[in-house]
Amino acid sequence: MLETTGILLFAHINRTCAGDGVDGSEGPVAVEASCSAAVGDVVEELRRMRAVHGPVVVEWQGKRLWHSQLLADVGVCPESTISVERCQPQRIAAGGRIAVGLNHCAAVRPDGSVQCWHNSQLLGNFYGQCNEPRLPSRALQVAAGSSHTACCLEDGRVHCWGCDNHGQCRVPDCVGQLGRRAVQVCAGCFFTIALLETGDVICWGDNRHGQCSPPDGLGAVVHISAGAHHAAALLEDGTTVRCWGMNEQRQCEVPHLSCRVQQISAGASHTVALLEDGGVVCWGGGECTHVPAFDSCVTEVAAGHFHCVAYLRNLPPVCWGRDTDGQCSVPSLPACIAGVAAGGRCSMALMEDGTVWSWGSFFVCRVVSSSSSSRQLTN
Repeated sequence: MLETTGILLFAHINRTCAGDGVDGSEGPVAVEASCSAAVGDVVEELRRMRAVHGPVVVEWQGKRLWHSQLLADVGVCPESTISVERCQPQRIAAGGRIAVGLNHCAAVRPDGSVQCWHNSQLLGNFYGQCNEPRLPSRALQVAAGSSHTACCLEDGRVHCWGCDNHGQCRVPDCVGQLGRRAVQVCAGCFFTIALLETGDVICWGDNRHGQCSPPDGLGAVVHISAGAHHAAALLEDGTTVRCWGMNEQRQCEVPHLSCRVQQISAGASHTVALLEDGGVVCWGGGECTHVPAFDSCVTEVAAGHFHCVAYLRNLPPVCWGRDTDGQCSVPSLPACIAGVAAGGRCSMALMEDGTVWSWGSFFVCRVVSSSSSSRQLTN
């Protein structure tokens, strides 16, 4: 418990992260903090009071406060009112509910379980990446690597399964601990990255290209993406993108970006950014750097190994880049698309009714339902 001689704060807690210690009223919760406390100390006191659960973010006067910041340094004064919200990364393609790896696909069902399927003409389920493990908590978001699967759980932990030849499934013990809860996870070919509620990034697995070694002084991160052998991070200022890892095609050399960034996505030899004005910028090698003209503002982007997918609201997805397996040949889709994802040589679209459509790499289309089975829609 914090020192009792300090300052009194009031916390407006969003019901999505409210604990069972909150009586259900919409009034603020009083919390006492020492004069030298950090924002994270206040969060842990609210946890002790069972007022909040899961990863959360704190805002004051419209500005996000990082857990490592001291209350005195950011100017929070006695009897200030802070807002506590469930922590979500800046933007994740399709809300993180679907993911495409090199040899398999994954999706989060409405009940928080994870469903995976594979291309039986390739490796199939050789490494068990499509097994459905018993998760200790509901999955909020899923990611797929070459032959492993990772998901970010509601309680802030990360769970991985499948191929572990480089340690990509060995989640560090610190992830999910108090003050170190994960809010996003992504998977490269043989490595995994987690974004923590503190804005820190933790990587594990293959580091032959430096993809598991974020640059020193990276700063507070709000969104991450893993390519085949490199990683990308969007910082809290909304304008800075940092990349590290393999750079043979200059995929880590970020160009000047004309405005704030909404979302980033990394492929095999390229990185793509969605800008606040709806524009798209792509750098690195291959055909993906030739971004097409769009008929409307883009609302979401996703990078496959050598192609990209863009989602334009109320319009069919637009794909560009390598089309060796039909990953850029968009089929006729229902009108109500909720988001897109890409990986390997496959593209996917999540529909508002929960249907998952995919094209390229001979993957089939499925329904993400609350049951343990899936229904094939088309080949």
